[in-house]
Amino acid sequence: MNDLAVKCKNIWPGLGIATITGMAALFLSEHYNAPAMLFALLLGMAVSFLYQNDTPCACGIEFTASTLLRAGVVLLGLRIALGDLAILGWQTALMLA
Repeated sequence: MNDLAVKCKNIWPGLGIATITGMAALFLSEHYNAPAMLFALLLGMAVSFLYQNDTPCACGIEFTASTLLRAGVVLLGLRIALGDLAILGWQTALMLA
């Protein structure tokens, strides 16, 4: 088995834990009318033992915390920038380009 296949196999358990944690945070935020980030932080602290030890989930949690989190921040910044440009108009976008 090549390295990519082994790495992908090791990512799935941690990716599943991160997905379930995020979905639970969204559910709790809608149910209790509180910020989702608060619940994500609390739930993340509750399942942090899965990352601290050398568990099968550690590789996937590391991938989620580094790669996917960075991609999410970039997409969020892009959404804000494109929204601002849409409000300012095509002349401003042309000037910025």
